[in-house]
Amino acid sequence: MMINDENTNKKAMKSYIDSDIGTDIPIVSLPSWLSTPCYHDDGEYVSTHYPILPVSTTQHKHNDLTMKQSHACASFVPILFLILRTSAIINSVTAFLATSARLAASHPVFTSGGRKSFGSQSTRASFSYSRRFSHLAMTGITPPVARRDEDRVIYVGAAPEGWKKELPRQSESSKERLLDPPTAIPDPYGWMRDEKRENKDILDHLEAENAYTEGLTSHLEGLRQTLYDEMLAAIQETDYTTPRPHGDWYYYTRTFEGKSYTTHVRAPRQPDTPLSIQWDGKAESPILPGEQITLDVNVLAEGKKYCSTGSVTKSPSQKYLAYSADFTGGETCVMYVKDLTSGDIVDHDETLEMSGSIRWGTDDNELFYLKMDEAHRPYQVYRRRLGNNDPDEMLLEEKGNYCVLMWTLPAGL
Repeated sequence: MMINDENTNKKAMKSYIDSDIGTDIPIVSLPSWLSTPCYHDDGEYVSTHYPILPVSTTQHKHNDLTMKQSHACASFVPILFLILRTSAIINSVTAFLATSARLAASHPVFTSGGRKSFGSQSTRASFSYSRRFSHLAMTGITPPVARRDEDRVIYVGAAPEGWKKELPRQSESSKERLLDPPTAIPDPYGWMRDEKRENKDILDHLEAENAYTEGLTSHLEGLRQTLYDEMLAAIQETDYTTPRPHGDWYYYTRTFEGKSYTTHVRAPRQPDTPLSIQWDGKAESPILPGEQITLDVNVLAEGKKYCSTGSVTKSPSQKYLAYSADFTGGETCVMYVKDLTSGDIVDHDETLEMSGSIRWGTDDNELFYLKMDEAHRPYQVYRRRLGNNDPDEMLLEEKGNYCVLMWTLPAGL
């Protein structure tokens, strides 16, 4: 006879492990003939394969199980279970100790109910935490730790001595009194602020963080490539936008397989002729007859670590193209004006930093653009006249918590 209640045995096994260890050790599923106590046909008890567990007392005939099979399973299963269980405990403890040592070196210890733990509320959660980061423990990679300037502070309240008057401490409409004298607030990581992205210490720390992330996730490279290929397969890379008429031209953009950026183009428009596109789908074929490239962002991005265009706008006569570009990723742009007939850049000032918004005036001789304050908000509107050396004229300034935007009204308004 043998007891053969699989669900009861699994529940009993899990209950035993949880109560004895208090961790989430995975349960290895065994065949039913190895996971139940064995009996002779005459009812004599042979052995159990686990430590004593509550099991069903229902007995069934099992004529095919001989005495030899019973003794074999009685001696083999305890050894197998002991090996599996010991291995799981060793792996969990090893990963936990390695992770705990790393956390102790770089993170404060949090307490809960008098019990100390690293990044968790209990020992059980710490074991689970360590297993989730077992890859980190095995690679031995240590995350970079930014230094703390414990003496560094910032002041809240009234302006401290020497504060720049053009930098307001609060809104002009506020009726609340500022703290006076101002209160110092610890700012240990304030040294990491650098709008210019030129501080070597910050750049070195960012590079170390990138290297740490790369090392920690290097085993996912195959998965990343698979996901990228799947998403790319769902995109039509060689494509175009719907041509839009403006005066004597149609304007639209194109993308090409293998290229990362957009190409701006235009094509001649025939008055009173409806738009008709006969494109064979090939990258080298024009969408419309007489297609001309006005701005190839792929060429603009050559040799740059980053490239993003803001405004791309044609002049009223459609002879010039003004566009802004950000080469740093800091959303600070520079401006270019291109002659669409010759392809030459007719206006560009490397020292002029602005937001990405550009608008033409009523003719080809003036442009309007926005400058930003220290909080990176557009707050000044400037007019730039092409073809002379006069300084740009500021037309509007909005201080405070405002953001200035520009639009171009349709002709006649």
